[in-house]
Amino acid sequence: MKPKILSWNVRGLNDPNKRLKVKNLLRDWKADVICLQETKLKPIDRHIIRSLWNCSYAGWTTLDSKGASGGILVMWDKRAVNLVEECIGEFSLACSFSNVDDDFVWGFAGVYGPNDDSSRKFLWDKIAGLCSWWDIPYCIGGDFNITRFPSERSGASSMGSAMADFSALLFDLDLVDLPLVWGNFTWSNGKLKALKNDLKIWNLETFGNINDQRDKLFAELQQFDERETVRALSTEDTTRRMIVTTELEKISLMEEISWRQTSRALWLKEGDRSTKFFHRVANSHRRNNAIEVIHDEGRVISGRDAINDHIVHFYDKLLTEQYSWRPKVDGLVFDTIEHTSAAWLERPFEEEEVFVVLKGMNKDKAPGPDGFPMAFFHAC
Repeated sequence: MKPKILSWNVRGLNDPNKRLKVKNLLRDWKADVICLQETKLKPIDRHIIRSLWNCSYAGWTTLDSKGASGGILVMWDKRAVNLVEECIGEFSLACSFSNVDDDFVWGFAGVYGPNDDSSRKFLWDKIAGLCSWWDIPYCIGGDFNITRFPSERSGASSMGSAMADFSALLFDLDLVDLPLVWGNFTWSNGKLKALKNDLKIWNLETFGNINDQRDKLFAELQQFDERETVRALSTEDTTRRMIVTTELEKISLMEEISWRQTSRALWLKEGDRSTKFFHRVANSHRRNNAIEVIHDEGRVISGRDAINDHIVHFYDKLLTEQYSWRPKVDGLVFDTIEHTSAAWLERPFEEEEVFVVLKGMNKDKAPGPDGFPMAFFHAC
């Protein structure tokens, strides 16, 4: 099952009549994950949730508004997805979910962007760091309060630095910018739409949908199992079942390789280069790893020097031996190997041994200091 996601800037939910209209629309749209921006509510309780969504199994998390502006609400149907983790930022609300039917883990980030460039750069760093930290497929939606091109904004004639930074973020994170349908403005052009249609046709006719193939093969394999409980399978059925089993193993391997390559592709492309993506991830990691205060038995320790002294004292106490006595091994007899075997273990490596080890490693491993991936050495 692919969860249906809805993202909507509702521009305020304080009016009960407006919440009723939203509730009626949400009932018609039947979404599994819902993100509402600019709620202008603080706080949000179960009463508000029930007035918005007619779902008895609703889970939710919120980013409270700042006065009469902002605010993000993410709701989900617990029959479709389970919440794994959440991350609440200043302008974003991110959740990682696990699908109920197949335990597939993915992430969603709802955004209500700021209007000033300095805060936008902070938001871009936060999003880049979050995507790198979770290392899962993700979807980002919301109101970014910025466009990529002047043509997407009425009255704009020039390309500003904020637009360029926003486009660079989408490129650095390898995000797919979904076009609007029946709208006046779109983030795509005719060539990209034509390419998208061609890729869909290629996927259906040439490569095929992996999930559909897997479901059909599982159904066919189940038919053979049920048939075998009634009578012995014929030679043709036995041969076909072996083929189906092999095809299932092949599809499972393709899925595993695909997700492994997807998770590593972005870092392999941008991780070791001095790009905006690299600096965004580094800045985000530095913020996540920073220790601002320490709570110890009711005490609040702050300040760089005080925190440093407390950590040193803690590990000095933890790692200091309290007893001077240690067990000894004097008089114990251990099994030993012959001198010839010991000399063989200490000999220099042979070229054939190194070749066998290299050939046994996965081709998609990260490249070494020389920049060459393992697939390069396999081809040599």
